[in-house]
Amino acid sequence: MELKIGTKLVVFADSKEGDEAVEMKTSLEGIGEDGRFLISAPLHKAVLYPIHPGDIIHIKIYEKSAVLSFYAKAGKRVRQDGLDYLAIRMIGKISRIQRREDFRLHVMLDGILEYTDPEDEAEKNVRIHTVDVSGGGAALRSSVGFKQGDAVTVYLPLNAAGKKEPRKCEIRRCITSENASSENRYNIGVKFIFETRKQKEELVQYIFKMQREKSKGSKRR
Repeated sequence: MELKIGTKLVVFADSKEGDEAVEMKTSLEGIGEDGRFLISAPLHKAVLYPIHPGDIIHIKIYEKSAVLSFYAKAGKRVRQDGLDYLAIRMIGKISRIQRREDFRLHVMLDGILEYTDPEDEAEKNVRIHTVDVSGGGAALRSSVGFKQGDAVTVYLPLNAAGKKEPRKCEIRRCITSENASSENRYNIGVKFIFETRKQKEELVQYIFKMQREKSKGSKRR
């Protein structure tokens, strides 16, 4: 898809309270070279949201049957003719996925990631927490960085029993967040590897169940 001025975007940025990601609607206002864009400065609860230079944000474009998704690094905020804009630079490429496959539950879950250290080939692990999860993978925060294509195993409580079951994964991206704390320095995307279609369907159903329970909890407040 060719991005055009006026394209409606949805920005997902880290919550400053350390909770789930904040979702904000914005639009594309300028197109430069080398993946550089200008978007209208995202608002949250009618107030400019504090996205700082170097912050990593997730951007989605919703179509009828699919969702376009990419990550970007924030630049400076600029003001022109009384309006606020945010400069961003795309990281990687735009991916297209079906809406059902895209459904992501923004939730913070603590877990463990096991990996093989390339320097000494020793098996090691690091604490992680999720930013969001879907039937295809998860966005994580970690103090250890990885290379695209690395094979790892994550332990997350994605089942009715709440047990941290192992899931084989492939690293799809690893972006350094300049402004994050040391334990959240790396923004990692993993793809779940399933042995059967049934395993994936069970995970998708459980994620939708979590979303329904989350929605019920929000209505009670």
